[in-house]
Amino acid sequence: MKWSNIINNFLLYVIFVILILVTVGVIKTETKVDDKQKALQTTIDSLRSEIDTLQVERQKYDEEIISLQDSVVRVLGQIHTKENRLNKLKYEYETKINNIDKLSSDELSSILSERYK
Repeated sequence: MKWSNIINNFLLYVIFVILILVTVGVIKTETKVDDKQKALQTTIDSLRSEIDTLQVERQKYDEEIISLQDSVVRVLGQIHTKENRLNKLKYEYETKINNIDKLSSDELSSILSERYK
């Protein structure tokens, strides 16, 4: 055998080994990438599930807030109505007091005596 054949055969083996190593490296890299992608996808799915759960909770809170706002509006309406009635009663009372101040002693005595019979 000639040295040139031995060197050529050796170079072919080296190239073949390099190709095998590159192929194995690419396959392992792809496997690592696939594993990382699967892990990331699992994390994404978990986060989406958590987001969905939180959105449902938020919707419940939003509905409760709306309900409470409606209740507050009703109560404020009732307060306003009662304030109006109270103001009306105060006005009527002041009017009666002012009218009593205008009465003479005889008229006042007559009213009071008729009232407590």
